[in-house]
Formats: sequence, C-alpha cells, structure tokens
Amino acid sequence: MPDEYLKSLSVKEKTRQWDEALATKGPGINLVVVINGVISGFCVYGPARDDDLPNDNAGELVALNISPDCWGKGLGTELAKQTIKSAHNHQWRSLYLWVLKENIRARRLYEQMGFSRQGREKIDTQLTGHELHEMRYVKELD
Repeated sequence: MPDEYLKSLSVKEKTRQWDEALATKGPGINLVVVINGVISGFCVYGPARDDDLPNDNAGELVALNISPDCWGKGLGTELAKQTIKSAHNHQWRSLYLWVLKENIRARRLYEQMGFSRQGREKIDTQLTGHELHEMRYVKELD
C-alpha cells in the first residue's frame, strides 16, 4: 500500500468501520489472531464475489493481514490453512484471492499454500485513491 495512504489512516475511523462490519450479518467470515490481548492478524473470506466466477461453488480469501512485528511467525500460514479447511467444509471447488502484484512476500506465501496465478489482473483505485495493481490467484480444492 502507498505510504501516503497508510499514514492517512485513522485508528478511530478504522475501529468504527470494523465495529460496523462485524455487527452486520453477511456472507463473510472473519478470523482473528490475538496474541497477549493484541490483535496481531486477521483474514476475511466468503463466497467468491467476481462476476466471472461460479460463486455457488467457489470461495474467496478477501483479506489476510498480519502485523509487521509478527511476520515470520507462521500466522499468515495458519490463517490461510484455516480458510482452506473452511473452504472444504463449504464444499467449494476452488478458492480465489486478489493480491497486490508488488507484494512478493504474500505471493510467495500463497504459492507455497498451493495457489497459482489465474491470469486475471486489474487496477483498483477505490480503496486508496491510488492505482493498485492486483493479480488473481486460485487454488483448486479436492
């Protein structure tokens, strides 16, 4: 994410947004990692949202974020494993995700978890107001 965008974030506003999102019933599932009473990571997943995907039998890992001071501890891997396990329980045949092209660390994690580049790419400006180049990955499930 652009530094300019990250510096503009308000803890108060983000807290309000998360409170609202968690209070609203929807198809998304949230997993949170808490270490010593502090949220150290989270992921959000649910039915696939892209129009070109069969969302009745496909899931999407919407977000996976780990606090930088917890990188390298296996938290991202564990959240991804739990999402894949849940995808099997939902009987999804595939699990998709979008990842920033520049986020080599995340792409490496997903590739180690069996995800592969699906071929679709997009430029998103909605979240940050800046161009974010994203790539879609897929993991076919047994």
